[in-house]
Amino acid sequence: MILEGGVSHGGNVDIALRLAKAAADAGASAFKLQHYHADDFISKQDQEWHERMRRKQLTDGEIIRVARACENFGITFLCTAHTLPAFEFLRFTVRVPAFKVGSGEIGNASFINRICSVGRPVLVSTGMYSETNIKQLIKQLEEGSVSHHIALLHCTTLYPAGPETINLRYIERMRNFFRGPIGYSDHSEGPEVSLAAVALGASIIEKHIVPEEATEGQDRFCALRPRQLAGFVKAIHRVKASLGSSLKPKTLTETEKHSRMWAGKSLVAKRKISPGEVVNSTMLGALRPGTGIPVAKLYTLIGAKAVREIPEGKLLDKYDFETSYCLPHAEH
Repeated sequence: MILEGGVSHGGNVDIALRLAKAAADAGASAFKLQHYHADDFISKQDQEWHERMRRKQLTDGEIIRVARACENFGITFLCTAHTLPAFEFLRFTVRVPAFKVGSGEIGNASFINRICSVGRPVLVSTGMYSETNIKQLIKQLEEGSVSHHIALLHCTTLYPAGPETINLRYIERMRNFFRGPIGYSDHSEGPEVSLAAVALGASIIEKHIVPEEATEGQDRFCALRPRQLAGFVKAIHRVKASLGSSLKPKTLTETEKHSRMWAGKSLVAKRKISPGEVVNSTMLGALRPGTGIPVAKLYTLIGAKAVREIPEGKLLDKYDFETSYCLPHAEH
């Protein structure tokens, strides 16, 4: 469960620290930012975009500050490197335990190979990738003998991604050609699609988060606010816990066995049955609780002889009859 702060801090390290604390308090596994220096990342030919991203960048020192705070908060710090210098800084100085490769690196084979060659786990988002692109990436990683520690994240690079654009079932298809962990990087509104991804077997979830007061930036259209995080993380864990295994036969818990006692039905006398009467199906009904003779024994009880008066509505038991109610001459 990765909560992605991205650049929603707007270049303000105090906001980044607040988001990290909110992620930790919510019980997420990791808090993630993005790191770059605008001159190495955005062409100055697009002056407006370059300036906008420059304002949102954190310095190396500020990234270190957030990483150390995450350590104190008890949450793993991750960071997407958008440039090679940022990657080397995260590798050698911050020493992040894993790397994230954004969808925008599609086709950037040398950069991806460089990150994967380090030997630490790498998460690769596949937004903007066609299936052919994904298979080419896998082949590239296998040829470089670095595919064994890679996870792929299904993703749709839209802000927000509408439900009709997401195709969560592609996670199932990916298992046909990729043997590693498969997750989902969620760009949709609200928590629902992430929960569905877990139900479909995603083992990693990445969800964007923004400050409560966020009023700009495309992330705000697909992100959760700090007040929503605890409920979101709890819901993710509840869905995960509910999945169980398709490899195990269904069995009853002790609690569910107890439920049979009140939710199941027992055989009852539909009318008064006199001593010596032989039971037939018209005399019997079924009512809760399930503490008497189970309703499943209806036909094996046919033909049993009553040894005492049985009042109308009484839950039947084996002491009401002359012999065992499990008789061989069942009436059908």
